[in-house]
Amino acid sequence: MIIFVQERPIEILPPVISLLRILKDLGEEVVYLGMVRTQVGLGILEELGVQYEIYPYELVSFRTNPFRRCWQKATQWIRPYLFRSWIWKRITRLSIGGDDVVLWSSEMRTAAVLGNRALKFGKRHIHSLYELGDEAGKDYWGFAIDRLYDTATLIECEYNRAHILKAEKGIDKLPFVLPNKPYAHPRRRAIPVSDKKAASVVELWKGKKVFLYQGGIQSDRGQLLRLIEALCESQPNAIVAIMGRRSRIVDELMKKYTNISYVPFVPPPHHLEVTSHADIGIAYYQGGAIWGLSPLNPVYCAPNKIYEYSGFGIPLICNDIPGLKYTIEQCHAGVCLDAITKETVSLAVQKILPSYQEYSDNAQKFFDAVDLTTEVKKILTYARS
Repeated sequence: MIIFVQERPIEILPPVISLLRILKDLGEEVVYLGMVRTQVGLGILEELGVQYEIYPYELVSFRTNPFRRCWQKATQWIRPYLFRSWIWKRITRLSIGGDDVVLWSSEMRTAAVLGNRALKFGKRHIHSLYELGDEAGKDYWGFAIDRLYDTATLIECEYNRAHILKAEKGIDKLPFVLPNKPYAHPRRRAIPVSDKKAASVVELWKGKKVFLYQGGIQSDRGQLLRLIEALCESQPNAIVAIMGRRSRIVDELMKKYTNISYVPFVPPPHHLEVTSHADIGIAYYQGGAIWGLSPLNPVYCAPNKIYEYSGFGIPLICNDIPGLKYTIEQCHAGVCLDAITKETVSLAVQKILPSYQEYSDNAQKFFDAVDLTTEVKKILTYARS
């Protein structure tokens, strides 16, 4: 049995959804313990066919309770400990008589909530790290974060990140590397869009080249903003689409450029329906320390987005950082820009479009080069040995 624990809602974590799907396809008995906040999340668990128990204070029905805000404010400081108590009651019950039970957690905040009791699982505690320098919640009840690094089976989502973590923490064994590639990817273009609001926007793209950026645009992403503006100005007859959370920056772009198209947030995995209508994708990661993470986190990025695009054979325009240069550009699945100007962006487009089929084929080869199932088998074999 594999007990999978997740502190944040499953519907906002595509890599976790992929992992659960792989484990089920491998014939593993999986029990999910954790958060779900929307009907989409419940639908995902039902579709996956895993057993699950949802933390009661995060259920969809609770969100409609008029006392929800009062409850959340009153419990914000003790919430991790309430969740810890709830989780361990279930782990203890499920683990009775099962010396081969595997505990699988993702994100440091989940490991912190599990606390030092998880150390008894040794390497049968598999922990997936999705951000470099993630030590969220390390002070919860004296959580021994360094002991987790020493005892658990660790997974990083990018090769360089695995070596950085090993060097920084003095870990004896290099963490396994499991890229953030979607396991269930539709692979075909122009899929009908099920979300009605998104579908009405996509309908307006017909007959035009579409450049798509997936994600939010905040005021601190100046170079990304310049990239979007350069595309709007150099490709006036194309659509420059932004899919994600709306912000003041997005509103200003829509006022300034008539070829900006905004797609409201579509929960995964249905957002891929929109992605399938793009011609060229945009991937941008700005260096620097944000959210308390390592400043190397965006430099050695491990985005699921590059696999979401490449699975459709969609070439990419990216900024020049190792996490994109030695994946997308090295595989000739896109172009990395060493400087972002109207001229460099225009040259990148001119480089891709005449050789579009070649770039598209290379993108699909990049996607196919990663075998998630084989890697998960290796991880489980090691954890159980």
